[in-house]
Amino acid sequence: RRARSHHSGGMPSLARLRRAADEGDASAQCDLAVRLLQGDGVPADAPAAVALLHKAADQGLADAQLQLGTVQLEDQGVEPNPSAAVAWFLKGAAQGDPRAQHNLATCYMQGLGVHPDPRAAAAWSCKAAEGGHVDAQFNYAVCLRNGHGVAKDLRAAAAWWRKAAGQGHDMAQTCLAACHGSGEGVPRDLAAAARWYREAAERGYAEAQLFLGHAYARGEGVAQDHTEAAAWCRKAAAQGEPDAQYCLGGCCMRGLGVMASARAAAEWWRKAADQGHAGAQQNLGACYGTGQGVPMDKVAAAVWFAKAADQGDADAQYNLGALMHAGEGTPGNPVLALRCLRQAADQGHALAQCRLGCFYALGEGVPRNLAEAARWYRKSADQGNPEAQLHLGTACAGGDGVSRDPVAAAGWHRKAAAQGSWKAWLLPGVAMEEEEEVPGTREEVAQAFVRGVPPPGEEATPEERERRGAALGALAADPRVARAVCFGCGALASETKLAPCSGCNTARFCSKECLRRAWRPFHKAHCARFSSESARGRERAPAAGPDRN
Repeated sequence: RRARSHHSGGMPSLARLRRAADEGDASAQCDLAVRLLQGDGVPADAPAAVALLHKAADQGLADAQLQLGTVQLEDQGVEPNPSAAVAWFLKGAAQGDPRAQHNLATCYMQGLGVHPDPRAAAAWSCKAAEGGHVDAQFNYAVCLRNGHGVAKDLRAAAAWWRKAAGQGHDMAQTCLAACHGSGEGVPRDLAAAARWYREAAERGYAEAQLFLGHAYARGEGVAQDHTEAAAWCRKAAAQGEPDAQYCLGGCCMRGLGVMASARAAAEWWRKAADQGHAGAQQNLGACYGTGQGVPMDKVAAAVWFAKAADQGDADAQYNLGALMHAGEGTPGNPVLALRCLRQAADQGHALAQCRLGCFYALGEGVPRNLAEAARWYRKSADQGNPEAQLHLGTACAGGDGVSRDPVAAAGWHRKAAAQGSWKAWLLPGVAMEEEEEVPGTREEVAQAFVRGVPPPGEEATPEERERRGAALGALAADPRVARAVCFGCGALASETKLAPCSGCNTARFCSKECLRRAWRPFHKAHCARFSSESARGRERAPAAGPDRN
């Protein structure tokens, strides 16, 4: 039986409720018990409430059986008794009460008062779901999705999530959105995914707010809008959702949808990091390591890197290893640094693989092993790391840990050069100049030497500068080469228009800026040798041909 109302135009008087309960009315006993449990108009009295619930439950009142099971399962002023709770849920479930069926399924799933039994949990969830219980519909869909206690069925899972979503269940709406986003159990439909995410997000469900933010950031199912993306991430972050706090920190750091602010980024990452978010811990460590958004503090950087590294974050493992190697923020320890780098390298972290190769090449923390160094360089180089490509090319050129192969060396150097490695541009030039087995025209040699210039903040060795200047001077003296390559940036005549230097009329440039760039490093001396004008060798660079600007 279900509880009947004892209201008479409003809340029944306590006296009338007590009188009905004393007369043995099961529903009155149940209503009075609930008021005693909640302290609603009467002093809270859990033992008296349990006694009344027993009376009503023994009469077969499903509401009382459900309430009694709940009281005995939870700490509501009486000693919990999960086994007794299961017994009362069984009585209610046998009467077809979806609430009792759902609670019984939860007990079987979590092992509360019974041994865990996924099949029984799925079976009772199914009964409750068919009775319209929204939480049971959600849970049964989870069972079907994971094949837990029932055969895996993605289409049926999506169908049950749809039923629960239709009743306003925000988690079901989010799961159904994910199904539409991935095409799992339903046709892939990004617009439908965004609509369901919005349904749940507008109900305040933080996870849906985060995913809706992702949809706006990527333009999936909605027009791309970084401002809207950041706004939804902020709603979720304000509820303490760590993934949202992490993402919002990234938006603040890069200025995506919000004003760029390293300080705000660090604050959001700290909130997520304090909840154990590994990515946020790594990023907060990077902020302390570089002084972005927070005062520079290598010790704090090492602390946060260590927290993230302990969770297996490869970036943090690499950064912690680098600090240990340098003795910054933590005592220098090549052995521990090597361990951190290896952990990251084993996860495929390209920078860690390259650095680990350097450890083996130099014998730091491990016996020197050029073959092992080359092996790690190759792993990193295959992922496109220019420093590793440079080191591997050098190893191939000298036969260090690998078979000597000038052609392979030049190939690896070219790959590094294509990513802006100035030494990699220089080394192929040297190789092509010295080695007959390395294919390459003199124009390619000139291009490599031209582009072998260190960026601001880096310096070439005196030997590198001397070799480059001599090679470029000799190459510029070759009319065919001089006409083919800009000696300022390496651009080819086939790509852009070149004009000769007005001082020497030999080396060619594509702009005045390129001539200025080449003047001191090499062309001043070259121009002085080849110029027939009396002004040769002056500090001021002569005019050049067409200006690209």
